[in-house]
Order: sequence, then structure tokens, then C-alpha cells
Amino acid sequence: MKTIKINDVEYVAKAEVDAVLKSKKASPTKIQIVVLQRGWVAIGRFSQKGTQCHLTNGRAYRDWE
Repeated sequence: MKTIKINDVEYVAKAEVDAVLKSKKASPTKIQIVVLQRGWVAIGRFSQKGTQCHLTNGRAYRDWE
């Protein structure tokens, strides 16, 4: 896969990811990492209707280092 690096973050084109998923007969997961206010990070099953976002089976992650 071709990648591009911006500010030390490596990115891949969505079309390339879709092609790999299709070739492996896989689908992307609905589990997402969500960055919230005041430094909180949550992980869970994400859904959205309009401007309303919902996270089910979520867990908060906090690294105090």
C-alpha cells in the first residue's frame, strides 16, 4: 500500500483499504475510538443520526502518564 506521512502520522488512501477489505471479504468494524472533551478517550460501538452520536458497550480510556 502507498502511504503518506504528515506530522509523523502515516495515512493510507481509503480506496486502497476498501480494496483490501473486499479481497479478504471483510467489512470494517463499527467499533471506534472517540476523542472527547477534556482529554477523555472512549472506545465502543459508534452510531450517528444527524448531529446525535451514540456509543454503546463503551469503555473510557485514560492514561495518567
